[in-house]
Amino acid sequence: MVEIFDFVLGMLSILLCVLAINVYFGIFFERKECTPKVYFVWLVYLLRQLISLNGSFRPVVNIALNIILFVLIACVQFKGDLFQKVVYAVTLITFYLLIEFTTALILMYIDFYDNVDIAVGSIISNCCILIIMLVLKKFYKKESIRKLPFKYNLLLLLVPAGSIYILYNIFMLCFNNTYSIDQIMISFFLIFVINIIIFNLYLRLSEELQLRMKNVVYENQIILNSKYIIEKERIFNELRTSKHDMKHHLSTLIEILKRNDIDQAVGYIENIFEKNELKDYTFVESGNIIVDSLINSKYAIAIANAIDFSGEIQVPVSLPYKATDLCIVLGNILDNALEASEKLPVGDRYIKLFVKYRMEELVIVCVNSFNGSVKLDESGLFMTTKKDNDQHGIGIASVKKIAKKYAGNVLYECTDNEFMVKILLLKQ
Repeated sequence: MVEIFDFVLGMLSILLCVLAINVYFGIFFERKECTPKVYFVWLVYLLRQLISLNGSFRPVVNIALNIILFVLIACVQFKGDLFQKVVYAVTLITFYLLIEFTTALILMYIDFYDNVDIAVGSIISNCCILIIMLVLKKFYKKESIRKLPFKYNLLLLLVPAGSIYILYNIFMLCFNNTYSIDQIMISFFLIFVINIIIFNLYLRLSEELQLRMKNVVYENQIILNSKYIIEKERIFNELRTSKHDMKHHLSTLIEILKRNDIDQAVGYIENIFEKNELKDYTFVESGNIIVDSLINSKYAIAIANAIDFSGEIQVPVSLPYKATDLCIVLGNILDNALEASEKLPVGDRYIKLFVKYRMEELVIVCVNSFNGSVKLDESGLFMTTKKDNDQHGIGIASVKKIAKKYAGNVLYECTDNEFMVKILLLKQ
């Protein structure tokens, strides 16, 4: 009867633990769809917990297995950076050890520590952990955790990892009566406070990086607008020069035609075309000022850099999207396409742009030539190949964020010498 009661208490403790883990990782990471891998990892975790009810593992092995299983759970059930998940998993283990060791010391202090009481103590510990996780969820439910650079994750990982080592050794010394219960409780409290402070700093650092990302987006918008203004001024000046020159050309043609010298007149006109004095920087005239001006300005840059620019634009005069959002999306993908094409020899450079709005959906497809060099992140997604990743990677993130805002999507495809981006934006 006692064994059955122990087993029931153990299962209740495991259930509380599972809930706490789910709540904890759910605060900071986006959930994936449930797959057989998720159920398999949870099954392994439950089996390990059931085996541990009999005290089959040494404490060090127990801690190591928990860290591995927590990381596996985070990887199969939640999206995000692997090393960041390791940091959160180790931090969770630290909180668990603090609560469990504190509960055990209190039970020992009041001489309440036989087999049944251990199971009760485990339930108390898991209840405390679950309450802490729910409090964290209340405070950090709107946190936007941005991937931190590896060096920051590594430095921040040292604090909870070091805390686990210190906690384990302090608890072991307790059995040798090296320290009093009061001293140990104070030590545990200080370690708990330090870890809470570091954990909060970690979140603030992530928030700071997110703010920096937004600032860079705004800076990029300003740069994009500045480029657009400069390009429009250049086009205007060239058109004004062409208009001025055209007056001289027409005067000359009139004099030639008055002499009925048709061959000379034809030759003169052909010479004008050969010198490319009649430049046309208009690629699209849809009537949509934002789309037309931005694409035409990029088209002018493409012409100036010997990039073959083709495609088809079918959009109405008015679109149900913010002008700034359209500028960011079109500006970023065309800037990336121009930069990639410029790296190739003249003759191999091309950009194909297709923009169509139909059935309240805006579809943008941009295909460009490139040198075949790509960089993928841990999730297999394309990343910037520029040296300043923290800055230039913002463009890719901005496009994805805007697509998500309009319930759309961004897809990247590439072959050995061609890169394609497909963007879908829905009407809000």
